[in-house]
This record gives sequence, structure tokens and C-alpha cells, in this order.
Amino acid sequence: VVSELLRTARIAELASFGRIVDDRLRVIATVEEKKDGADTKEEEFQKLLTEAPWLINPMWSPITANQTFETLRAEFMKFYKKHTGQDLVLHDFSDSTKRADFVLSSQDDAVQLVEIKRPHHRLADNEMDRIVKYHDLMRDFLKEEGNQEFAQAFPDFHITLVCDGIALTGSQRAAFDGYKNGKVLTHINWKTFLLRARQTHEAFLKEAERQ
Repeated sequence: VVSELLRTARIAELASFGRIVDDRLRVIATVEEKKDGADTKEEEFQKLLTEAPWLINPMWSPITANQTFETLRAEFMKFYKKHTGQDLVLHDFSDSTKRADFVLSSQDDAVQLVEIKRPHHRLADNEMDRIVKYHDLMRDFLKEEGNQEFAQAFPDFHITLVCDGIALTGSQRAAFDGYKNGKVLTHINWKTFLLRARQTHEAFLKEAERQ
């Protein structure tokens, strides 16, 4: 009886996950379609990532209500403004008039900064300067006295760059290579970005169907 119950539960679980993965494959197909659109803007991909962070890493899930992270995001925007005199937009895209600078998420007990560029774009020196600034200020923010609670909740900080090419020179190229070698930054192009997401989920679907 127990064996039969476990078998039935497993079939139900596989069916449920199969539907989820099928929905994810539809999202991937939508991204592939948008990717080839001449008028598709970076903020459309940014918004999609907030709703489907598993596109970057299949293990990532959409963020649930997390007051610690929401407080971190709000306080970091203030910290950035204080040290640069510039506004930093990290909102949840509820205000369509504001373009977010990048996607800030919390996955794997780490603050995840995702910089996504439109397809065929090559990262320029001034864009790398911004990434370095974000990195340095987030590092200083997490180390600042009084922010121990944030540092305990999110002991790591990582940058993921989705960009087809690199057109960096001099110190910007050195910074980029240093971040990559130090595993502070992960760079993936659009082909790898979509291929990895599709292969992971298609493999799951095939296994679910087999079982």
C-alpha cells in the first residue's frame, strides 16, 4: 500500500513539475522571439529576468517577499546617491517611466547583480566603469559598520553579465579579466544564455516523460 502511494505521489509530482517546465520552455521561446526583434529594448529583458530569474540559473526562483532584501535594496540606493550624487533605479518596474540600471536579486544567499545587454551588443569601457562602480559600492556597503545584518543574510556578491561581445581596453579590460578570474563576474553570451536554459529544462521534461 505504501509503495503504491509513493508511486502515485511521484507521478503527481512529476506531472506538476512537467507543467512548470513546459511553461518555462514557452517563456524561453518568447525570449528567443524578442531577441531577434529590432525594437526590443534592454529593459524588456530586465523585467523578464525579475519574473523568471531561472533564465540565468535554472536553480533560481522568483523572489518571494523578503524584508531584509527589500531593505537592503532601498538602503543601497541611498548609499549610492550619497557617494556618487546620482540616482540609482532598482525598483520592481512598477513605474514604467523609470529605466532600471540593472537587475538586483537575491539567490543562493548572495546579492546577484545581473547586467543584461541587447543581443549583438559589445560591452564598452564606460559600461564597464559603471559595473566597477556598482561592485565597489556594494562591497563597501556590505562592509560598512551597521550593515552587519545585511552581510550576514547575504555574505556574497556576484555579477552576471549577459552580453554578446567585449570591446574593452586598458584598465577596463584589466578589471573585467580580474573579476572573471576571481569568480566575481560570470560572462555569458546570448547563445549560451538561451541554450543552457533550454537544455536544462528539456532534459527534465524528457526524464519526466520517461518515468
